[in-house]
Amino acid sequence: MSNLSMYILCSLIWGTTWLAVHYQVGNILPAWSICYRFSLAAIIMFIYCLLSKKNLFFSKYQHIFIAIQGLSTHCANFMFFYYGSMYLISGLVAVASASIMLMNIINSKLILNKPIISKSILGAFVGIAGLITVFSGEIIRIDLQNEVMRTNLIVGFILCTIASYCASFGQVLSIRNNKNLSVPILQGTAYSMMYGAIFSACIAMSTGTPPSLEMSFEYITSLIYLSTIGSVITFTMYFKLQNNIGAVKSGYVFVLVPYTALLLSCLIEDFSFHKSIYSGMLLIIIGNVIVLGVPRKVKRQVLIHLKLWKHTISKARTKHI
Repeated sequence: MSNLSMYILCSLIWGTTWLAVHYQVGNILPAWSICYRFSLAAIIMFIYCLLSKKNLFFSKYQHIFIAIQGLSTHCANFMFFYYGSMYLISGLVAVASASIMLMNIINSKLILNKPIISKSILGAFVGIAGLITVFSGEIIRIDLQNEVMRTNLIVGFILCTIASYCASFGQVLSIRNNKNLSVPILQGTAYSMMYGAIFSACIAMSTGTPPSLEMSFEYITSLIYLSTIGSVITFTMYFKLQNNIGAVKSGYVFVLVPYTALLLSCLIEDFSFHKSIYSGMLLIIIGNVIVLGVPRKVKRQVLIHLKLWKHTISKARTKHI
């Protein structure tokens, strides 16, 4: 599968998970929902690894770093976002999640010693500005004079920012685990999800809340979807994409995900489009181009048209003379 295909699919699928997560929050403690999601995902991945005879034996040293990846990516990340979402409007949650891209730039420097490229920072800020524009209608309704709303804003943003950093740290660590510790993406992701589920279960039990499962159609179907499509398939693709193009470029997926969710909301929930959404999307596309560059085929076509245009002008001038 090409990098572009994985890039688009990750954006589209994770955009749909925003709606599925809505059915996971309610009667069940978030920690248990996260535990169920990644337990099921890990089981599916381990079965696949066994059937395809993949090596599942790693050293204690490798397991330590896979466990840290699991704690960051498949436990703390979701835990903080779930609770942060209780305090913030969806637009600000989207902006906070998009900050993963900026954090990937920092973590790539700290963990992988990758140089910080100015165009990546510029592209990230342009993309985030696009998201702020898209959700400007929600954001301007925040009353900072209201003490409760102001407190919720601060608490929610802190929780979602921590969540974004946990996600970024785990994602960049997965590249290190693959390249420096020779942990294959598929097996590393399976173990990472297993550790994430274990950590989530420990957090849930520490609250004194016993395991419980909501047997409603919405909860079960959303759980299956999040475990299979939203976790097994998408995380495997995303970690592979990271290895191919780097954490900084692949991180722009998190700018596109909220916009995808918004498009789905338009189709399912009769959400109406307004001018700020179009202008915000334009900024997101510009940021995307700044970070990823223009594909070679497009560049070639533009150059051909420019040459033809130049040749036509020179011919017209010759005839005029």
